[in-house]
Amino acid sequence: MEKNETTDAYIWHLRQLMFAMKGKTPTSIITDGAMAIRNAVREVFFEVRHRLCDWHLIRNATSNVENPSFTFKFRKIMLGDYEIFVFKRKWVQLIEEFGLEDKPWVNNMYEEKHMWATAYIRGKFFASFRTTSRCEGLHSVVARYVGSRYDLTSFVEHFQRCVAHFALKNLMLIMNLHVGFPSCRLV
Repeated sequence: MEKNETTDAYIWHLRQLMFAMKGKTPTSIITDGAMAIRNAVREVFFEVRHRLCDWHLIRNATSNVENPSFTFKFRKIMLGDYEIFVFKRKWVQLIEEFGLEDKPWVNNMYEEKHMWATAYIRGKFFASFRTTSRCEGLHSVVARYVGSRYDLTSFVEHFQRCVAHFALKNLMLIMNLHVGFPSCRLV
């Protein structure tokens, strides 16, 4: 989005976005977690639900802990649909298993759990996105239905299932709008 990744530059861009949206602010935003964008979001969109991008979190876990087994288990805890008390228990087990009690990045991630852990984000609207890239998010959904090894017939069959999945979700959103219930499954 911005080559000059300073808080002031992001503030300017976010204010331009708000101007283009006629003063409306987004209800949620997903970022890579860089401090400049975080500070800008806090200043311009102070009531927005701010979430950290899953892809960047996994990349950071890989580079900060440098243990593939940790990264695998961290991802599982991050994406797991746990109650908060279960998440906390699993987090303690993870940290103890890898001896990371004094690792600053790990401690910082726990402090920011409300920005990335499904247990804390549940019920907040992010339109089923978990990453900063629309393509990354859409790709992850399509990848659940189609595989690179499929022949053309299998690909079309599985892709149609994916389209049917989106159509069903859209139909449920429309139905819930008319009935008055929350409009989608949230993280």
